[in-house]
Amino acid sequence: MYTAYDLEITHRVVKCEFGQYRITTSVELQGTVTAPDQDNMFLIDPNSMYGPFKSGKLSVTYLPNGAVASLNASADDKTAAMVGSLVTGAIKSRLVPPLAAAAAAVGLANACPAGGGLVQEALTNMPVVTYRLGELSKDLKAKGEAVKGTLALITAAGTNVPDSLKTTYVTQLEALGQAQEALAAAKKESKQLLDTVSLVDRVRWPAKSSELAYTLAVNQARAEKKWPNVDATRLDVGLALSGLRTIGATPARLPNIQVDARLGLPYRLARTGTLRVCEGPCSEDAAEYFAQNGPVLQMGDVFYLPCRSPAFTSTSCEMVYADTGELKSMGAARPVTAAEAFSGMVKDGATQYSDYRIARRAYEEAEAEKDKAAATAPAVAAAAARLSAVAAARLSAVAAASVEPGAAGATVGLAEADAAADMLLATTAVLRRSLPPASK
Repeated sequence: MYTAYDLEITHRVVKCEFGQYRITTSVELQGTVTAPDQDNMFLIDPNSMYGPFKSGKLSVTYLPNGAVASLNASADDKTAAMVGSLVTGAIKSRLVPPLAAAAAAVGLANACPAGGGLVQEALTNMPVVTYRLGELSKDLKAKGEAVKGTLALITAAGTNVPDSLKTTYVTQLEALGQAQEALAAAKKESKQLLDTVSLVDRVRWPAKSSELAYTLAVNQARAEKKWPNVDATRLDVGLALSGLRTIGATPARLPNIQVDARLGLPYRLARTGTLRVCEGPCSEDAAEYFAQNGPVLQMGDVFYLPCRSPAFTSTSCEMVYADTGELKSMGAARPVTAAEAFSGMVKDGATQYSDYRIARRAYEEAEAEKDKAAATAPAVAAAAARLSAVAAARLSAVAAASVEPGAAGATVGLAEADAAADMLLATTAVLRRSLPPASK
C-alpha cells in the first residue's frame, strides 16, 4: 500500500482591477487515503510451504479497496488515516492579467478583461444576494418561532381549540413555507454566482507511489469558459513529498522496491514525511500554502517476517493490517514439536503407514547396499552389514509404533531408531566416498 492525499483547490475571482482578475486560491487537505501500490507488488509461492514431511497453510484476506487485510488471520480494524482536522492553507490572492491579445483598456478601475461581462455581473450581484440571504434566514427563523408558539397554544387548548387559532396556525404554516422557498431560491442564485467566479479542482495525489513532485496546472480552455481571456498559467499549484521538512534535496521519483519473498513475508513501515503545497512548482524557495507532516508508507523501509517450515514441522505465520495499509500485528507459531512429530502419539493411521513404507524402503536399500559391498572388500561389507542392521531396527520400531502408538517402549524405540537412522545417512555418504571408482 502507499499513501495518497485528497485535496480541493479553489480559485475564485473576488474583483476586477484595471482589466485584470483579482483571484484568491485556497487549498484544503481533506484527508489521507491508502491504495494498492501497483508498482511494488510481490508474489508468495505456495509451493514453498508444502513438501515431504511438511505441513503449511497460506490464506490472504483482502479489503474492498484491494488492500491486504491479513495473511493467515482476520482483521477487524476499520480506522482510516484521516488528518486530525481539515487543513486549509492561507488563502493567496494575486492579480492575474488577461492574455496579451485581449487586454482591457487601462483606466477602467473596476473593469474585467474584455469578454468578462458575466464575471462582472456576478461580482456586482453577489453582495446584494449575500445580504438577501441573511435577511431571508432571519425571516425564516422568526416565522418558525411563530409557528412553534401557536402550536404550543393549540396543544394547551386540548379539544377546545378556537377557530381563530386554527386559522392563524394555517396562515403561519403557509408563510413559513413561502419563506423556505424564498431562501432556497436565494441559495440557488448565490451558488450560481459563486460558480461563475469559481474554479474548483479535486485531486488525489500521487497517482503512483513513486511520484514525489507534481504541478497541478489549470486547464486553459476550461478556465476561459468561466473567465474569458484569463491567463490560467498563473494559477498552477505545486505538490511535493519529502522527508520531514527536507526541502530541495528530494529526488524526482522514488525507486521501485526490490522485494525477495524468499526472505519471508515482506511488510513496509511508514516513515514521517512532509506534504508541501506551493504557489507554482515546489522549489526550495517557493511560497507555500501549507506543509503537513504525517506517515508516508512509500517512503518507509521494507522488512521481513521470516516464515519457514522445516521438515516434520507445522508452522503458522500471520500478519494483520489496518485499512491504512499499516501493520497492526504479526506473529509466528510452531505448535507441534519435532519430537512429537516423530512419536506415534500424534500420528494418524495414514501417516504411520507412510512412515512404515519409508522405513521399509530404507531397509531394502540398505540390504542392496550390503549385497553390492560384499563383492568389493571385507571392510566395506562389514560396514554395509551394520547399516542394514540399523535399518532393520528402525523398521521394527516403526512397525511397533504403528501397532501400539501410545506405548512408551514403542516411542522410545522409534526415537532411538531415528537417531541411528541419522547416523546411517552420514555413514552411507562416507562409505560411498571410500569405495573404489569401479564399485561406485
